[in-house]
Amino acid sequence: MAAIGTDGSLSTTWNPNANSTVNALAISGSTVYAGGSFTDIASETQTNSPTSYWGVLNALTCGSGLPLTTGTGGVGALWQMLALPCVPATSTIAGVLGTGTPSNLNTAHYATATPGIGWIIEDRPVSAVPAYRPLLINDILNVGTGYWLKSYQAPTKGILTMNGAATPTDTTQAQGCYSANGCKAITVTTVTGNNRYNLVGNPFPYAIDWTKVRIRVDGSSSTLTPSAANTAGYIDNTVNIWNGTGYDAFTDVAPYPSTPNLQYFKSFWINVLPKAFGHTVELLIPAEQSTQQILGLNQVVPPVEQVAKLAMPWYLGWLDGVVSPAAAATVPTVSNPINPQSLSNPNDWSIRLKVDNSVTGWKDHGALLGQLHDAALGFDKHDVAKMAPFAAPYLTLVFPHPDWGVKAADYASDFHAVSNTVDNWRFEIRANPVGSTVFLSWEGNPALLKRSRLLDVATNTTIDPNDPRWQNKGYPIILNTAVKAYVWKVLAQ
Repeated sequence: MAAIGTDGSLSTTWNPNANSTVNALAISGSTVYAGGSFTDIASETQTNSPTSYWGVLNALTCGSGLPLTTGTGGVGALWQMLALPCVPATSTIAGVLGTGTPSNLNTAHYATATPGIGWIIEDRPVSAVPAYRPLLINDILNVGTGYWLKSYQAPTKGILTMNGAATPTDTTQAQGCYSANGCKAITVTTVTGNNRYNLVGNPFPYAIDWTKVRIRVDGSSSTLTPSAANTAGYIDNTVNIWNGTGYDAFTDVAPYPSTPNLQYFKSFWINVLPKAFGHTVELLIPAEQSTQQILGLNQVVPPVEQVAKLAMPWYLGWLDGVVSPAAAATVPTVSNPINPQSLSNPNDWSIRLKVDNSVTGWKDHGALLGQLHDAALGFDKHDVAKMAPFAAPYLTLVFPHPDWGVKAADYASDFHAVSNTVDNWRFEIRANPVGSTVFLSWEGNPALLKRSRLLDVATNTTIDPNDPRWQNKGYPIILNTAVKAYVWKVLAQ
């Protein structure tokens, strides 16, 4: 079974995965009913009634749900960002995620202090003193608003699901929306003389390409890209999304440490700048599923037909004969998740650093260092700021730059100008709790890795990244302190 959007794109969030033949389908409102010889669908065993099997699937309009990490036996539950991917049938917390939706969380355990079974949702209103605020079980959840969720109990299927109707689009291309499908307008705010981080929710049941979001100021149809809105002083164009133990960060113009997508069922942070005060500033989120692929530097952007096929699994290739890739929403010439200027220069390069805890599964794969022809030694548009961890536990890798004045921060990427001399990048691995062993690994051009060295700042030990011992899992690091500092060095040619 597969779901195909009205623009011809394949849904990547709806996968009932029936274990045998589906013979019949019926739709009532936003609910899909399936009949056939399967005994398991949507990870839920079915019963026969009386001679055939049936299944009620999660509404297409809301996607397949949010995997919920609770840890072993309820220990180690992680905070997760939360957003409503559709307009809920019942808007209270109880109705959206509690027993109002089949197989979700037990409302009797909401905000309970009983170990191992409680769950809680918080929001963060923009005010003079922003603070996280626990919500009550009958409080209303809204599309476009971001929330935080933590649960020590798991839903029956291991995922949270939603019932509801498709989020309506309220902005057209003529009003500044990027997509012919329309946009959902979400207002962001700040306070006088200050910036404020807004927790915003992706309103649709699929990933959204951040480069296609537009910023509308005071209702003008002459909208801005995120980077243009940054230059104008309305919003910072950096997005931060919590992955459970660290933030993934990206912008609309830099070579990306992580996929430049607003995620399904997830909220994200946007820093609204002081100039926005006194203006109506809106994010126009396009109703268009992202086909963004992570491309390495110096790779050519595939044409739209190839992008459409890349987004489709090999086992659904037969759909090519049913839905032409050309039917997908038009992808503009500059649809590249890597800065096109960087791609055009053969001297540009990057190395990705990754840190993994193989026991807990915690990881951070979002660090990029490198050289670009239009970068600078200090801050430039390719350097992506990264927020401090939301809560423990966390595992993160950052490039700290307290030396960058008004741009002083931790960064997910650090690019320098192209040079044939020795170049260095200082980075830190930070973790809470301490005491575990993690593995540091790297990806990049083999010729660059051969010229690279890793320096342990505390012990002044030099590690060769090309040592065969580190080729499988990476270089082992015992996190006996909360911060471990290293320098990545690239030798002269």
